[in-house]
Amino acid sequence: MKHLWKLVVVLSLLLLSCAGETPTPIIVIEEVEVTPTPSVTPEPTDTAEPTETPPPTNTPTITPTPKPTATPRPTRTPTPTPEPVTIDIDNVAYLALLRELCEDSEDLVCISGSGDDVIDVELPDDTIITAVVSGNRCDRYFGILAYARDGDRVGGLVNTTSPYIGATLFMPRGNKEIELEVDASCSWEGVLVAPSPWSVSATMNVGDTVRGREPTVIRVNGEGASRITAEHTGRRNFVVWTWGEDRRDLAFNEIGDYSGTSRVPAGLFLLEVTAEGPWEITVY
Repeated sequence: MKHLWKLVVVLSLLLLSCAGETPTPIIVIEEVEVTPTPSVTPEPTDTAEPTETPPPTNTPTITPTPKPTATPRPTRTPTPTPEPVTIDIDNVAYLALLRELCEDSEDLVCISGSGDDVIDVELPDDTIITAVVSGNRCDRYFGILAYARDGDRVGGLVNTTSPYIGATLFMPRGNKEIELEVDASCSWEGVLVAPSPWSVSATMNVGDTVRGREPTVIRVNGEGASRITAEHTGRRNFVVWTWGEDRRDLAFNEIGDYSGTSRVPAGLFLLEVTAEGPWEITVY
């Protein structure tokens, strides 16, 4: 095939020379076969020896999930115990407050007059009544008694020969309609109060001390009271009643100066004091 290609080129040149044309130099290009230089085969490298497979590590033991602990219930914060205090009774201010409340409260009945009288009264409650009374500026005898409609006496509110202002308790025994018999030589006034926030002259806690000069009614707050101590200075009667859950006890009944201690009933909630001189009481 290579020689045939050369023959074609020579014949073409002869034909051109016969035609009278100056022959163009002919460059004969011979195709030379180049034998590629063999590449050097690289020497085989050493095959790396296999590394030792490390022994398997111990699979960690699964620890059990701890059960949730119960949330503790909140504890009650103890109520702080109030510090003991000394309370002074002021029946003048107490009566003035009741006068202002008379027109707007169904728990109060206001009465007033001058000299002897008998008054029909419809009470706001038929169990226990606080009677707050003032009068006898003329310094004569002054007394008020309470009667049921059938004539039975249900309470004594006042019995004195001195100018008076004070609070006492009486039990109408289921009678809401009563009569008040007044023995007086000058003007007087009073307020009858059903059990309510207004039915006491003062409120004390167990451990407190109360002091005054006139008859008064005191509410006792708190539990655990077991004793009452009292001191009285004067020439006349000093009487203290303690009112408990289901009964009334006479704690003190003295004349003149006195100092002593007495038990109180369970569930003590009221003190009723009758006196006409300085007195001081502590409940604990």
